[in-house]
Amino acid sequence: MNDALRAMSRRRGRFPWNGGAAFNDIFLDAVRRRGRVYEMGLMVRFKLRTRRLFEDIGKAPMMLLKRKLPLTGTKVGGKAGAKPCSPRRRSDQ
Repeated sequence: MNDALRAMSRRRGRFPWNGGAAFNDIFLDAVRRRGRVYEMGLMVRFKLRTRRLFEDIGKAPMMLLKRKLPLTGTKVGGKAGAKPCSPRRRSDQ
């Protein structure tokens, strides 16, 4: 409900853009594709889409040093037997 109201107010120009919709799209796309989220890939795709590439660059070295931002994703087993987490679109059926 809140997302729908934000979208309506954004169309009317009454709600400032903060990147939330872009983040939601990127996050859900990652979950649909891989079944989980790879943090570095999520961050890179978000920065590219919002064109705010160097806004948080100062935080990256400390996050990498503390291992808060892994450079590689984890391997997932049993993908073939997993059920889809999102409903199929009519064109996919």
